[in-house]
Formats: sequence, C-alpha cells, structure tokens
Amino acid sequence: VDGEQHWAWTFVTDEEVLFWVDESRGSQVLEDVLGEEFAEDSTLSCDGWSAYPSYHTKLQRCWAHLLREAEYVAERYEEAEKLSAELHALHDDLTAFDKEDPSASAREQKRAEASLHLEGLIREDYEAQEVQKLIEKIRNGLGHWLTFVTEPDVDSTNNRAERALREQVVLRKMFRTLRSAEGV
Repeated sequence: VDGEQHWAWTFVTDEEVLFWVDESRGSQVLEDVLGEEFAEDSTLSCDGWSAYPSYHTKLQRCWAHLLREAEYVAERYEEAEKLSAELHALHDDLTAFDKEDPSASAREQKRAEASLHLEGLIREDYEAQEVQKLIEKIRNGLGHWLTFVTEPDVDSTNNRAERALREQVVLRKMFRTLRSAEGV
C-alpha cells in the first residue's frame, strides 16, 4: 500500500467476509479484529502462521497447505513419497469419516487413532533437510491438524478464506500492488 508492505487478512463466516489490510502480520491484528471473546469459544481455521497460536489455542490447521507441501517435497525427494501418500490417505479417510455424521464418541476415537498415526509418521528418520522441515511443520501443529474430526462444523482446510481472498490477489498481481489505503 503506497509502496509499503502490508498484509491482507481474510475473516470468513457462513454469512460474512471481512478483509483487513494491516502493516502487521502479528497476533495483535487478530485481537484487534476478533477480540477476546472469539478466542474463548470459537475455532479458528488457519494456514499455520505463528500469529494464530499466539492469539488462540483452538485451531484447525489447513490440510490443503500441508498436502500441497507434502506433494512438492515428494516430487523432489524419494524418501518423502511414502509420507505424502500416507498424509493423503489419512486426510481422505478422515474426510470420508466426517461425511458419515458419526457420533461424538466415534469422532473422539477416530481423532485419537489419527493422532497416533500422525505421531508415527513424524517419528520416522528422514535425511533431506526439506523433508525434515515438513516433519517439523507437522510436529508444530500436532494439536491442530485434527480439530475438524471432533468438530463437525469445522472444515479441514481454510479454502473458504483463500477463495474469498482470490479477487484481492488477482488485483494485486495485475497492478503489482494495492495502490492506496482506500484500495486500487
């Protein structure tokens, strides 16, 4: 904006979309926009940026981001092919399970099983630094990859927010910037 770096934030509910442009990419933006009450009783779907866990503990990390990164790494390192396949299979299994509208106890059981599966994947030894980086990403989000399993109203991805942001991204790419604080 006006030659200075800013960040576009997107907040999406079933009925509303809010775009917020700020100089900061820190958790204070989340507190300013969402307030303290949101953090008490809501789930935040996110891409894994460090500002989110600083603001809120009830998160759903985006599986679409994780699966794309796993594919990218698997294309470059043979040792990551099995990891990528396992992550895709796990996500497919969990989303199919979610569509069955299972009971709360079945959801808890499935989440526990999936958590053990993820923990097993990150215990493997990998040589390539890029694969280790992916493992660290999974490890850092361990408590947040499976929220959607026990919360039926939470998606496994943040795709709704990404889609809502798409027009802003296209405009920024066309003009190579957002021209002013008021917009393009």
